[in-house]
Amino acid sequence: MKKVLIISNIFPPIGGTGVQRNLKFVKYLPQFGWQSFVLTIKSSYLLLKDENLLKEIPKKTKIYRTNCLKPKQKNLSWIKFDTAKGKNNNYFKNILNLILKFIEKEIVIPDIWIGWLPFALFTGNKVIKQNKIDVIFCSGPSFTSFIVGYILSKRSKLPLVLDYRDGWFFNTDEFALKYNTVKSFINIQIEKTVTKRASQVIFVSDEMLKKYCDKFKFIADKSIVITNGFDHKDFLNISDSKKKDDNKITISYVGSCDKNREPIASMFLEIIKNILDKKRESTSNLKVMFTGALPQKLEEVIKRNNLQNNVQKISFAPHREALTLMKNSDILLLLIDSSPNNKVIFSGKLFEYFGAKKPIICLGPKDGAAGKAIKKYQRGIIIDYETEKKEEMTQKISSFIDQVSNDKFKINNDKFLKKYEREELTRQLSALLDRSMIKN
Repeated sequence: MKKVLIISNIFPPIGGTGVQRNLKFVKYLPQFGWQSFVLTIKSSYLLLKDENLLKEIPKKTKIYRTNCLKPKQKNLSWIKFDTAKGKNNNYFKNILNLILKFIEKEIVIPDIWIGWLPFALFTGNKVIKQNKIDVIFCSGPSFTSFIVGYILSKRSKLPLVLDYRDGWFFNTDEFALKYNTVKSFINIQIEKTVTKRASQVIFVSDEMLKKYCDKFKFIADKSIVITNGFDHKDFLNISDSKKKDDNKITISYVGSCDKNREPIASMFLEIIKNILDKKRESTSNLKVMFTGALPQKLEEVIKRNNLQNNVQKISFAPHREALTLMKNSDILLLLIDSSPNNKVIFSGKLFEYFGAKKPIICLGPKDGAAGKAIKKYQRGIIIDYETEKKEEMTQKISSFIDQVSNDKFKINNDKFLKKYEREELTRQLSALLDRSMIKN
């Protein structure tokens, strides 16, 4: 059996949407003649845990977890935030925290996980020598993993495959792009060097591939799109137990709502407030559910608009529970942030929404990767907040909710789902790994 070293800073038992891509590759690669060796960070460096995901990892998979020069999340508990006063209970600790944040954001290259580099190189070098690895596969972000893979590939002469779950050069912090030109320049030069070394480069959307080919023209002939997807086996034995006769509509956002999505989530809640004001008799029948951590600003929007009775919050749901929430919702909410490169976003969350077979409200660009897919497969509506007025958005969302409530929005097209199955996507990856060995 051929052997691949998979380098990623996130891997189960770490939870969240981001781990699913690599987990499913590891799960299905043995079917195509590949054994996985995973190099990752100890789970104590991240907060979200989902132990159930470990059950999906094949028994022959070897996982190497290393330390990192970064505080473990559990050791950051000394920074206690006083939500009542809106400030930390210790001024000195607050200042120290701000200094650490500044260093991570404006100085550290390529990202906050660079402290993993020496540990990953030491362990990765041993893994390659002891197990006769055939190909090195790196998943980013974090793009520290790309640097690890680059150095290991150069030392061992093994083919290097890069998998972009998200962009590197165009997702550099916007402040850095505008004001920290030195950091931006260094990041781009490092990325250029790493991608030149790669035998194959994978992107999750055509839009992302095009953007990279425009920036680094030399990667055009070694790049391919392998989208995110969903695993139909994850939905087995999850029934849609929601009662159809309760006249209640639940709109669910499943996943973390970070600071980039917070303004879009706030806009959506204000639209919901307007809809409720116009339909006073149905205020108790509409519920918006957020699964994942919420920014403080969004909590304030909920209170300011008196939506406490209409918004339900779940801090974190393990993957199985998250899928159950999807299946038992009437509408699923997708938020695409307003970054300059939001058109390339093609998240794994969208494909699990497809797998749940529920109508979707997407707030994002109509001509973006997510918007195009939703329109193409007739899975919901796209609200383009950059071009549409608030009154127009309110009307469209209200009308769509009525359609779903009256069972007038039908999802009939399921044939397209086969090409987004995790098993099929892994087959494509295995073929690419085979090609990388030949090219090298």
